[in-house]
Amino acid sequence: MISFLYGKNTYSRIARLNEIIAGYTKKDPQILLERLDLAEDGDLDKLANFFSGLSLFNTKKFAVVDNVFETKEKKRLKKILELALDDKETILIITSIEEPLKTFSFLLEKPAVPEYFPEITKKEANAFIVSEAKRRKLDLDSDSIDNLAQNFGDDLWAIGTELDRLALSRDKEITVEFNEEYFPLLNSLKSSNLKTRIVALEKLLTARGDEPARIFNGLAYGFGTERIIRKLADYDVAIKSGKLDYEEALLDLVLS
Repeated sequence: MISFLYGKNTYSRIARLNEIIAGYTKKDPQILLERLDLAEDGDLDKLANFFSGLSLFNTKKFAVVDNVFETKEKKRLKKILELALDDKETILIITSIEEPLKTFSFLLEKPAVPEYFPEITKKEANAFIVSEAKRRKLDLDSDSIDNLAQNFGDDLWAIGTELDRLALSRDKEITVEFNEEYFPLLNSLKSSNLKTRIVALEKLLTARGDEPARIFNGLAYGFGTERIIRKLADYDVAIKSGKLDYEEALLDLVLS
C-alpha cells in the first residue's frame, strides 16, 4: 500500500509521518523500516529491491520515500509504484512538498491514501499555537499568542522551536514579548556584506541572547534561494547527527 503525504506545510506533514511510523512500529515491533531518498544515486534500485521478499523475522516491510519525483527514471518509478499499490505486505510512505506530476496522478486516488498539508493562513497559525502550547502544557495568555504569531508569522517550525524553549522554562505561565529588533537583525544575516552578517549574528547571540536554535529556524523561513535552503537542510542533518551544534552552523553560514 502507498500513503502519499504532500504539501508545503512541512511541520504538519512530518508530524503526521512520525505519527504513522509510530503507529506501525507499535503494532508490529518486527516491522522492517527503511528510508530512501530518490535524489540519491542507487536509491531507486533499493526501492525496486524492497519488494524482493520478506525476512523470516519480519511480517511486513515499511519504507519512507523522500524526493520521489527527483529520479530521472520516472517510467521505471511509475511501474514500481503501481506494483506497490496492491502489495499488502509492503508499506510505502511517500513525502513530497509538491503535488504529483501528471504521470503520477494515481497517487491521489484509491487504493493510494493521499493526505494534503497546505501552507496555513495567519489565522490558522494562532490556532496552531494554541493547540501546540496545550500539548506542551503551556499556559499562554492571548497577548502571548498574538506576539508569537507576530514574531514568527506562519513559520510553524520556528513556532514549534520557541514553544519547546518555553516549555523547558520553570514558569509555565509565560508572557511572550514582541521585539521588533529581532527581524531586522535576522534579515541582516541574509546580507551580501560579510561584516553586516557577522555584526548581526553577534547582536542576536550576545546582545539579545537569542537561542541559536531559534535563529537557525527563523532563517529557514523565507530565506529566498533554493541554494541556501538546501544548505540549511544539510546543516540540519549535521546538527541532528551531532556533528555540529546550532551556533557552529550559524557561524559557518554567516562566513560562507
